Amino acid sequence: MPLPFSAVCDLLEQSYRLCQSRKSNVAAVHAWFCRHRTAVDAHDTDLAALLSTLLPEKRTDRVYCIQTPTLERIIGRALMLGASRMLELTTYKRPGAGVDLADCVERILLVTPNAVHGDRYQVTVEEVDRLLHGLAARIRWSAPTIRQSSAFMSHQNRGDLESIYRRLSPRDAKWFTRLVLKDYQPLIFDAHLLYRSCDPVLPCILQIRDDFTEALDAISAARGSLLPMTGATGPGVLSVRRVLATIKPKLGVKVGRQQWHKRRSIKHCIDIGSGRMSVETKMDGEYCQIHVDMSRPKHKVQIFSKSGKDSTEDREKLIPPKPYEHLMMVYYDIFLLDDQSLMDVRHSERFKLLEKVIYCERGIAALVQREILDFRHSMAASALRKAFAKVVVERGEGLVLKPDEPYIIIGENGRTTSCRCIKLKKEYIGAFGDVGDFALVGAGFHAVRAKTYRVPNLKWTHFYVGCLNNKEEVKRWDHKPEFTVVCAVELPEALLQSFLALGELSAVPRAENTSTKLTIPTGIQCPVSLTVAFTNPMVVDLRCFSFDKPGNIGFWTPRFPAITKLHTDRDYTDVVTFDELQALAKEAVEKPELEDSQENLHWIAKLEGADPRGIAVDAVSQATASTMPTPSPAKMTQSTASADSQASKAATETGRHSHHAALTEVVREEIRQRDAAISIISISTSSAAEEPSPQKTAMPAPAKRRQDVRSSEQTFKRARRASLRDSTVLSIGPSRTPLGSIDVNVSRGDSQSADGPDSQATVKLEPRRAEEARQDVIEVMSSDAEDDEPTQKIDSQRSFPATTSMTASFQAQMLRCRHVGDSCGFVGKTLLLSSPALLHLTELTTLFREHGVDVPRVIPCVETWWKTQQQQDSTTPQSRKTSRALLLLVDSVQHGTETKALVARLNAARREDAGLRDCITVYDWRVLKHVSIAEDARITKKYYDGFQDPWRRWYCGLV
Repeated sequence: MPLPFSAVCDLLEQSYRLCQSRKSNVAAVHAWFCRHRTAVDAHDTDLAALLSTLLPEKRTDRVYCIQTPTLERIIGRALMLGASRMLELTTYKRPGAGVDLADCVERILLVTPNAVHGDRYQVTVEEVDRLLHGLAARIRWSAPTIRQSSAFMSHQNRGDLESIYRRLSPRDAKWFTRLVLKDYQPLIFDAHLLYRSCDPVLPCILQIRDDFTEALDAISAARGSLLPMTGATGPGVLSVRRVLATIKPKLGVKVGRQQWHKRRSIKHCIDIGSGRMSVETKMDGEYCQIHVDMSRPKHKVQIFSKSGKDSTEDREKLIPPKPYEHLMMVYYDIFLLDDQSLMDVRHSERFKLLEKVIYCERGIAALVQREILDFRHSMAASALRKAFAKVVVERGEGLVLKPDEPYIIIGENGRTTSCRCIKLKKEYIGAFGDVGDFALVGAGFHAVRAKTYRVPNLKWTHFYVGCLNNKEEVKRWDHKPEFTVVCAVELPEALLQSFLALGELSAVPRAENTSTKLTIPTGIQCPVSLTVAFTNPMVVDLRCFSFDKPGNIGFWTPRFPAITKLHTDRDYTDVVTFDELQALAKEAVEKPELEDSQENLHWIAKLEGADPRGIAVDAVSQATASTMPTPSPAKMTQSTASADSQASKAATETGRHSHHAALTEVVREEIRQRDAAISIISISTSSAAEEPSPQKTAMPAPAKRRQDVRSSEQTFKRARRASLRDSTVLSIGPSRTPLGSIDVNVSRGDSQSADGPDSQATVKLEPRRAEEARQDVIEVMSSDAEDDEPTQKIDSQRSFPATTSMTASFQAQMLRCRHVGDSCGFVGKTLLLSSPALLHLTELTTLFREHGVDVPRVIPCVETWWKTQQQQDSTTPQSRKTSRALLLLVDSVQHGTETKALVARLNAARREDAGLRDCITVYDWRVLKHVSIAEDARITKKYYDGFQDPWRRWYCGLV
């Protein structure tokens, strides 16, 4: 039975109001379908028309070529509006009006409503759908099936569209306007909820045949052949399984895409992944689905685009490429082969069939690069981290993780789900996608987008981002700044509100702008034009997913740009220049000529630090289990260590082992000579009765360095043997507290040692009995598989002799900056941390050692240290006479609010304690990374996010 269009508008109106108040519309959807269940389940109800009305954005196969300005004129003719009423209809164009074209139509019809007609002239959902289908059939950009259907139905024209407007109520005309424009924003329905409400089997069938009409016809045909199955409520799980068994992919109908989950760290991937996962390299290209039907006399190949539209006619133009163009196909999966469905086949089996079907030819056709990881194995995080780091170094787009499962899985409740595929890009992780500082030079207004914000009288929705072309001229001679617009973005609501509070006074109409010169390339993608310019452009942090070079622009632009931060302490002279952006883009997209192992290790370390709280997901297993998954940037290889006899206690002692790992890493780095880092070191904590058996691991070093490697190892072994004969050992702390019992979060001021507040992390020398030297050992194994010399054991905590010349050289080299030695900017500085949690950041501790910072002497909590200083001053006032250079390292990126509060508390405490004469300079800890760039002579192109030096880039304040 025909379904009234007004009934659908009831659901749309109610759900829209719930969306505006930030409430869920699930209950409203359920209630509406219960109320209209009889009409929905009627045999002559067109469910495809209903779904097309509720989800117009899904009908990508229909193209109307009717945008807001065109529809405005159609409505004016339909309602026979005069000049004054037409002016009222265009109210939506005025920034800050808070309405769209649909709202304006409703206002006009509320004042002068259409004539009331009887039920005979009532507009139905089926009538509206036929009208829109007919309009799309006249447009060449609609899908071929839409255009071909015109033979079975009459063409509709825009006059028919006008007649519909004359029969609608004000509210219904409003929603009909949005339906034609395919935009209900901010209202967004859960598509799967609507599918299940229509038919519980429909969500699964749409994954096999992604077309409303085809999917519903397939369900009807399947149920007709599987009597006595009846109704949309069916007999549960059995119904779903039986229907699915009769439906397979169909040539000419697109298969639905799997659900993608974006993850922000390796840990998130490990948490959601399960079992065997296929790790595939994500290519930077265009997704498409290809159907090959050899039985057809012509048009044997059909190509479906990412949106689901049949784009064969568009893509066939790629077959006669230009001389400088080359098309290459990379194949990922296969769903139908020789009329046999592969939807219930595991991914690994589907890929084997794909290998047999596809003939690979270099540069023409290839299978996706992939490897299989078992996420149940303890080494999964390490292997995934290495694979991802390799893709990043090779300038790849990212990884896609697919479980080894069928394409469609039926749950116990009868609901079907697709495989949980994971998309992993470096730009998803932390601040890896940050590009630098840019300027917001202008803005435009879009009425529909303005309604998605809870900001009254909003005047701007889209912002134009620019680079400064003449930075030196502006700084030296105060020339007029010239900007080149490189992209347009929308701001998140929180940032938009902050910007409106700061930047509104600097906005002028573009025609009246005399303060800046703007160059806007014609190819910049933005739905609205720039209408206002900012005379004092605000500086913002921009991040993106790599870079694009559109043919109609001719230079590199950010891909999927987004604004992450507003800067009120900087001016536009600090932003990235156009030339700097082009250099950054070129470096980011061009694959290096040779593989850089150090860069690969560097990214592995950064990925470790990007896990939650800066602790790698496999950090505990590294400290207690039998393997050492990934090397730090200073290491060249990996090794397999002996099993820990206490591994069974790891689950209940996670915190203690984390501290154990942190302190053990400090000791190991201090006794290891940097130039001999190629040796493979593995740590094992075991009792004297359970000493691990030594293992040998070969390191793939270059042939030309093999002799130097052996020489270094022999020298190291001789020093090691000497240490076993020496009774003077390296000790941490005043007593023999096991490393597993030491808590690195205990501050200096809380130490109960009689040696003062700094004694807990102070390296001292004390005698030790020889039998005690056998308890905790470091196994040092040769990097050469041919070296048969027995492996010696060295005490990992206290057994390395500080009296030997080798140890002295180790300590001297470890306390020198790798880049500039004693000239490093951190030499002679007392380093304080805002929180002990920063010591768990692998990247930070690595940077400390790179700059020769004695990690045990870093003060982990500035506030506890401050209290200790006050206590010492009350007893020994003369202790403050010596001036010190104090640097406080904070995390202003992840914990900006906490950082501001900390600096405020310290300043308040300083005002109360006038005796303190030492100033504390506050920097974000990431200053160490940029200082490395500044001090590394090998880096010729130095860049500090648009700043002149790293210290200005990460300066956070002064106490």
